[in-house]
Amino acid sequence: MATPVLADMNNDYKVEELVIPVSYFYEEDDYRVAEKLQRLGGLNFSDIDKYLVAGITVMNLTTGETLWSKLLDLTQVLYSNNLKLSHIQCIYI
Repeated sequence: MATPVLADMNNDYKVEELVIPVSYFYEEDDYRVAEKLQRLGGLNFSDIDKYLVAGITVMNLTTGETLWSKLLDLTQVLYSNNLKLSHIQCIYI
């Protein structure tokens, strides 16, 4: 989780674009169907709750339009006693 930033991403001299860091978490219920399970790209169904995807979304605050989104990496997270220890694997997508 990080703080969004206002910026002039399209060089139109208007600071109206919001750069939003995002995290996506896998929801097991979304991957119980065989066709969707294939989209996991080799991840085991039983392990999907251990992964998250980091990305960036940019939207125009004047129009409300999403300008673009980019997925940055897939990260496996380890937990011990409900505390996050480390990101042990990054797979760039």
